[in-house]
Amino acid sequence: MLEENIEEIYDDAEEEFHQDVVNASDNLAEQAERLESEGKITEQERREFAGITAPKGPPKGRIRHMDIIMKEWKSNLEKETDDDRRQITQRAVNIAEQPIDDVRLEMGQVLGRKRENTDTGQHPNKI
Repeated sequence: MLEENIEEIYDDAEEEFHQDVVNASDNLAEQAERLESEGKITEQERREFAGITAPKGPPKGRIRHMDIIMKEWKSNLEKETDDDRRQITQRAVNIAEQPIDDVRLEMGQVLGRKRENTDTGQHPNKI
């Protein structure tokens, strides 16, 4: 009973994280499109901002990719003088943390499943 509740809470938290990432992605993509149409960012920058919330690959690779991009953006923030470019870059850095949390949550679920005892099909805490 307790384990079922924990699993349900975990699933709800995972879904909430996922929905937050989707909402943030939509808002960031809209802002990036507007700035591209105004000539303030390039098409490549728009793509990077829009794609930050949907990294591809295995969980550890996604986190590594996000960390690299965030370091680059943080470096750019220090040099940027245009307020709109600074704002979208800061939002992207803030938003990029959400998919990292989502991936970590996913990794926790993956690790939890790997801990199952393959001989009995039981979680080690149930044995």
